[in-house]
Amino acid sequence: MDAQGGENIERMIELLGYLVSDAQERGMLCDQYYFLSDQYLNTCKNFQGIDNGTHFPGTRLEQAYWIWRQTPRQVLRAILSANGMELPPDFVQRGPITWL
Repeated sequence: MDAQGGENIERMIELLGYLVSDAQERGMLCDQYYFLSDQYLNTCKNFQGIDNGTHFPGTRLEQAYWIWRQTPRQVLRAILSANGMELPPDFVQRGPITWL
């Protein structure tokens, strides 16, 4: 979120991605160095419309990255519903294209 309270999600995703890549390259990708609280991760999930119980793989930094890479659930549900499909409750998008 930017200083004025608006969304700057794409920039935040980019920065999280840089942090993950840098930590991987340095062999330091672990929760000890890049700890994000459950409260923060749940807040990210809530912004995206994702149930707090949905599991994302990886370290907490990677989880934050993947949470923000998701299509907002309201949008995804609307698109799938318009095409006669339902969103599985534990669905997690990984990569640029995800097939249901």
